[in-house]
Amino acid sequence: MTPNIILIGKQTTSFDAVIADIERWSSCTTFTTLTSFATRCSEWKTNGLPVVDLFVLLQSLPGEHNIDYKTFRNLFPLTPVVVILDTWCEGEVRTGVVPTGQRRIYVHQWSKTTNKELQLLATGNTLPTTASDEEWALWRYKNLRVQPNSATSVMIIEEYPFGTDRTMNNFLNELFQKNNIKTNVGDWKEITNETSVIITDLSDTPTKPEIQILKKQRTKHTSKTFCCLQHAPRQSETQTLKRIGIDYIISKPFDVNSLFEITG
Repeated sequence: MTPNIILIGKQTTSFDAVIADIERWSSCTTFTTLTSFATRCSEWKTNGLPVVDLFVLLQSLPGEHNIDYKTFRNLFPLTPVVVILDTWCEGEVRTGVVPTGQRRIYVHQWSKTTNKELQLLATGNTLPTTASDEEWALWRYKNLRVQPNSATSVMIIEEYPFGTDRTMNNFLNELFQKNNIKTNVGDWKEITNETSVIITDLSDTPTKPEIQILKKQRTKHTSKTFCCLQHAPRQSETQTLKRIGIDYIISKPFDVNSLFEITG
């Protein structure tokens, strides 16, 4: 049975990929605000509220849905709620007024794994709204574990201006090797025919030299999979990287499953 999803929020271009993924596997009804949804609920009450498998709130600004959240939650106390947050909302957790009982995912961390997570929640594979962060972490480990492809050979670029964080390079190297993936840390000249995935750790805001080098290497290594790691990439930065042929842009901090996805 196709899950029934209620999607609430302004559908800005930041959320295009999220909405497209959700609409592929669900029956999706959209509302621009919680207030407009509450108004519709008052109309529905005559014949009974609809069955909703999952609520997805699109949040562009901090506190955007807080005013009507309690009323909305009282109507649907057991239905899972996922909030997809734009980058402007990153400081919201420090305000102390974030509603409880919701899964919060930043839009720049959207991936195949998070898409699968929403599908599981919508089909009843979920935890109580009172579950702790630790319980959710264990749930995600059990249900979303991606098995990496051990036939993959990964090259982690450590050549200025890329890969200047040695701690990150060592972490990536150890992570892949512990999962039986051949890994090397070095410069662009060390890429071989055997290399299938190339990972670069970018600056917080990719510089012009970084973009130029990536474009040159992408043209040179057309058969390889390119992955860039970046802190909270903005939509414009993601578009630039996609335009020059980068296959994956993974936001830090990341779920290791996002890395394992790129191994094919």
